Amino acid sequence: MNAVVNQVLPMRLQLRSVRQVFSGRYKLLANTGVSCTILGSADAIQQLIMGTWDPRDPKKPWDWKRTGRFAACGLLQGPMLHYLYRFMDFHVKFRGPKLAVVLQKCMMDVSSAPLFTMTTICGRCH
Repeated sequence: MNAVVNQVLPMRLQLRSVRQVFSGRYKLLANTGVSCTILGSADAIQQLIMGTWDPRDPKKPWDWKRTGRFAACGLLQGPMLHYLYRFMDFHVKFRGPKLAVVLQKCMMDVSSAPLFTMTTICGRCH
């Protein structure tokens, strides 16, 4: 019984620390980490789908430098998105029914998309 408790206790501590990272105090760090993870994972999956990387074929290795560049774009986009959404939540007053508020926020999202697309394209350049 003690062995089970000793295994479960560290997992509970890890979950608690993960919850703390995603709490108010570390949201910027969490958003940046999530952004890096999403962009890096998306690139690795894209390499797999395109066939430029095949784990079973040594002639088609994983381009980890490319994945690293995409993940590094997350270092820039994570804080930008974090502060964009903070700005939207605290300074832009959306009015109307819930659907109208959601559509207004989506339009603001779409209007800022070229900036984020530009950071990804510039980050992709060698």
